Amino acid sequence: VNDKMGKECCWNRKKSYALLLLDFQNEFAKEGGKLHDDVSEVMKRTGMLKKVPQVLEEARCVTLI
Repeated sequence: VNDKMGKECCWNRKKSYALLLLDFQNEFAKEGGKLHDDVSEVMKRTGMLKKVPQVLEEARCVTLI
C-alpha cells in the first residue's frame, strides 16, 4: 500500500485501525521518573521508546493521525 506521496506503507488501508498511546509521561518514560524503575526493564527489552517514532510514521502514512 502506498501513501499519498507514493511511499510504501505496511498497513492495509482496507482494514480499520486505531492507534492508542498511553502514559508517555516523564514519570514512566524518563530516567529518574517516579515510576521509571517499575517499567524500565520492559521498555528496554522491547525497545518500546525506539519503536514509537516508526509506529507514528506508519500511522501518518495511512492517515490514521
